[in-house]
Amino acid sequence: MTFLSMLIKGDWKPIPNCPGRYVLRGVSPNLSISELFGQNITIYQFNTPLAKDPVFVACIEGGGMISYLRSGGKWVHTLCNDDGFKRKLQQIKINLVR
Repeated sequence: MTFLSMLIKGDWKPIPNCPGRYVLRGVSPNLSISELFGQNITIYQFNTPLAKDPVFVACIEGGGMISYLRSGGKWVHTLCNDDGFKRKLQQIKINLVR
């Protein structure tokens, strides 16, 4: 799984003022990060005071995915290239060693 293959596979829209970051549109908000990737990827879960919801992170070649599980069970998935991934993880104070 790579950043480019995920970008091509889904309906990703650029996040305004967040270069290298995209939000997934056009899928059920109940679709989890595990369902997006399947069984062949490690998904990390974090709680940080800088994000109001639990944060789920998956590393892929060329970037990663940062997903938030909103109250009520709705998911928000963001796909990031390498620069966007590093920048957002730093912003929400998640230290992920790759």
